[in-house]
Amino acid sequence: MANWPTLSPCGLYKALEAWVPIEGFYVLAPAFPWGLLVLLRLADGQVQADVLRFVPNGAQFSEVTVPLLRIGLTERSSGVVESTINPCWDAATEGVGTNMDVSALDPMLLQARTPHAKSLFSETLDFVRQQIFVINHALRLNYSCPKGEERSNENDLGDVNSDDEDDDDDEDVMLPGTLDDSEEAVVLRTQQMLTQMFGRQRLPCDLALVRGPEDLIKPDPSFPCIRSGLYVGDYSHDIYGQFRTEVLLIDYVSMSPDELREEQESPTHIFHRPLPSRPPSELQALGSIKDDLTFVRGVKQCGDLHVPMGATTFVAICGPPDACSALANGVDVPSCVINQQTRHMESVVRAWHGWGTLAYEGFDSPSWAGGWLLQLTDSSGSPGDHRFGFVWDRQTQDAVVLHWIRAQDTSPFLQRAWLPSDLQ
Repeated sequence: MANWPTLSPCGLYKALEAWVPIEGFYVLAPAFPWGLLVLLRLADGQVQADVLRFVPNGAQFSEVTVPLLRIGLTERSSGVVESTINPCWDAATEGVGTNMDVSALDPMLLQARTPHAKSLFSETLDFVRQQIFVINHALRLNYSCPKGEERSNENDLGDVNSDDEDDDDDEDVMLPGTLDDSEEAVVLRTQQMLTQMFGRQRLPCDLALVRGPEDLIKPDPSFPCIRSGLYVGDYSHDIYGQFRTEVLLIDYVSMSPDELREEQESPTHIFHRPLPSRPPSELQALGSIKDDLTFVRGVKQCGDLHVPMGATTFVAICGPPDACSALANGVDVPSCVINQQTRHMESVVRAWHGWGTLAYEGFDSPSWAGGWLLQLTDSSGSPGDHRFGFVWDRQTQDAVVLHWIRAQDTSPFLQRAWLPSDLQ
């Protein structure tokens, strides 16, 4: 508390009342289809928002923080706390805190702002309306206009003035490019991206709250021991460049036999797509199961040009045991796989059959293809805690290995059950 500003008890209560309910992990929505993960929290006497990026480091990831904004708290009079917003993306914007504001935003107003979204997702700029991403809460950091003036929010990164000689260089920082191999490089590129989007274009900085995971209510020893929360994996495809380290929200969903039949007829929960589509035909093999079924799923919070943020990237059946057996019947279970990040062979401890998402560029014609969620051994050969990967039936050698994002250990804001229902 040494770094906290001088606030009266009433002022401190007002500050906490205003900012604690919106602490959490967010995605930078204008950066659709890839997005960037943002952590917003109270720290060192101010509200801090930082972009979290990930650099592969051997068999692990380095978690790199890039400042997005800082909000100072000042008590002007008893119980009246003023918030001063200072963006971090450009030195040219320093000191403009009094010309900015943060407000709640209707998620239906979120839009993609990247050139790739405009060219490849021409019908999904309003990606929430297109039901690509289910978002319950959003915030907007915006430049305030002087009284009597109006400013359009309809511009995007493709509307840069063509006379600006730096346009080409600026646009490059938003392209996939290549994966940065050092923390310094990823910080610099991210700062350039933020400057391009918000410093020069002065776009509204929209943050979409990462929903809390649906926890496994009834633990079962046959279920994966993967804990609900945010994970990062290296997809290792050069075409994804700096966006090949993708963030997933992993959680569990239980369904009754009746609910599963409804999902097969009209997928709205686990197997939902923005366009009418059918869930995997293999689900019919579960029709004879009388008990509730539990699935583990991964939803992209940061995506790529094929499967964007917000889309479910894999689903696997993890219980009851007879349901797992019904789906795995006649399908070869991989005994070892190659870690795509390290290129080392790893042994498989357990496996759960499921499906992964395949799509053409622009999330065109998405389909479900069979695959496996795998628990892997650690470096000592023992089952590793929460070491999991996903592989395809058609290519069971290479696995995307998932890594727990360590920032969650000190910022557990995904668990929002203590908040009023309208803020969860």
